[in-house]
Amino acid sequence: MNGQDLQAEQMKAYKSMEDSNKNAHEKDIEMAEAIRQYDIALGQQILKLRAEGVQASIVEKVAKSEPDIAELKFKATVAEAEARASKENINIKKKIFDSLEATKKRELG
Repeated sequence: MNGQDLQAEQMKAYKSMEDSNKNAHEKDIEMAEAIRQYDIALGQQILKLRAEGVQASIVEKVAKSEPDIAELKFKATVAEAEARASKENINIKKKIFDSLEATKKRELG
């Protein structure tokens, strides 16, 4: 690769990192929203169950076993996994960028 090719590849990698950063930010927001929805719904369900007389020692387990609450927990868990994957994608792209930088320095002096 000549200097121009390396520069072009490096710019492409940089643009890809920028896109990944935007995506990661969106995934972080989605994760926070999913966790917020779960926490609110769980709290409301716990209050409802306590008002119905469910013992305090088991109320959280009972609330978490409700299908709607379990679905929100699932969505929050998936959102967390997607946010982590997004961050890992950024790390991979940083390594590619750094590799191109090292190649450029090595070949161009």
